[in-house]
Amino acid sequence: MKTTKELKKTVMERLRCCWGENAAIFFLSVGGIAVIALVWLIVTEILHFSWAAVFAVTAAALVLLWLIAEPFLYGVKWYRLQQVRGRSVHARSIFTCYGSLRRLKQVFRFTAALFVRRLYLILPLTAALCGAVYIVITIDPGGTAQALGAVGIFLLAACLICLAVLLNRKYALAPYLFVLDPKAPSQELINKSVRLTEGREDYLSDALFAGAVWLPACLLVFPAVFVIPYCQTLYAAAVNELISEGQAS
Repeated sequence: MKTTKELKKTVMERLRCCWGENAAIFFLSVGGIAVIALVWLIVTEILHFSWAAVFAVTAAALVLLWLIAEPFLYGVKWYRLQQVRGRSVHARSIFTCYGSLRRLKQVFRFTAALFVRRLYLILPLTAALCGAVYIVITIDPGGTAQALGAVGIFLLAACLICLAVLLNRKYALAPYLFVLDPKAPSQELINKSVRLTEGREDYLSDALFAGAVWLPACLLVFPAVFVIPYCQTLYAAAVNELISEGQAS
């Protein structure tokens, strides 16, 4: 397998040819999240819901975002794999999953199967985050403590996401295996991911941290247009190495 240094070199060579497409993917992703967030803000501010209602609206917004974004995310994963494999494909391929009801069903069926396998980690992390949110919204409403608490929740969420990624490395290959063979049984793809990553989890971590060192630059906003696609493609390159080695063995 290629070293992380070799992966970074390969990724930069690939991205030089398609920065425009990657910027478009970035803005589509951010724009979609921004629209859902704006709708949530308007609804909660205008209707002056109770906190229980706010949680309900938030849950509904997250479900809507998931339904819209999930097929898009799988399309992006397929596109990234083609990039790191040196294949030139049109950026519109990221919308392939939306073109077929059958493919949409495959996407949601696989996502549900993967979600169930991850429940052992998702439930306690979600409970911890919800507990932190409840504590913040009940202390000094509108005061400095609540503002600091909101920042703390943001940092906690970021840490929990990183923790979830690290602890779920054995399932990291599953979504990429799915986009390569969406007709295969979900459990078969998930089990294959576990098998291919066994003893190689650190390889994925190295690629993850190699990209993550550039994330602080995203605080300046504009660099995120380049940093996020770079991190995603670098991780996809590491995943591709494990998949290719598994196919060769």
